[in-house]
Amino acid sequence: MSILKTEKLTKKFGGLVAVNNIDFEVNKGEIVGIIGANGAGKTTLFNCISGNLKATSGKVIFNNKDITGLKPYEIAELGLARTFQIVRPFATKSVLYNVTVGAFLRTNQKAEAIEEAKEIIKFLNLSNKMEALAKDLTLPERKKLELARALATKPSLLMLDEVMAGLRPNEIKDMLELIKKINKEGITIVIIEHIMQVIMSISNRVYCMNFGKEIACGTPQEVTKDKNVIRAYLGDEYDIPEN
Repeated sequence: MSILKTEKLTKKFGGLVAVNNIDFEVNKGEIVGIIGANGAGKTTLFNCISGNLKATSGKVIFNNKDITGLKPYEIAELGLARTFQIVRPFATKSVLYNVTVGAFLRTNQKAEAIEEAKEIIKFLNLSNKMEALAKDLTLPERKKLELARALATKPSLLMLDEVMAGLRPNEIKDMLELIKKINKEGITIVIIEHIMQVIMSISNRVYCMNFGKEIACGTPQEVTKDKNVIRAYLGDEYDIPEN
């Protein structure tokens, strides 16, 4: 059953069409990957879905509700959370403080918010950094903190924007396990990632974008064999053999 879909979603910046008539659909419980070169429109699509940008035209439907044009906090209240490419926590505040802020979306009780934050921090293996300042965290720890802040809002769908960018292979493996763990808790995931091996190993389905358009959608195996995807990544001059 669909939890998220867009209908002819379009975002223009002057004469530039960054997202071009995208029909995108995610089913409950899935992990859906989005791939594409820099400038393909992936993050702009995320921004239009999450309310950080106003779409030029089209619709965003979440849990059968039209959320087009809603504010980011209104969308978060409905159960859709996201992370950002550039992590911007409250740098001079503790990990616990940062996550507790997110937990206040669901409760007005300070003690309850703190306990919820502690559980999420433990879930993401950050308990030893509970009182550490965000500015003192390593990159992998900051990535986990970004995840924790999003999870504190208790989403049913989590959108991850390049959460593994800049990580070493062993750190990527750790992050992959956390994403699978989150998904097993019943949270649907949409993930943008440039590392093809990563996105293909974790996704049930993959969308590929190029210059604002969807050029392929299917299982990881189907997408990697798609001629349009091969051309987008390797160029028109690539000789694609016929079967």
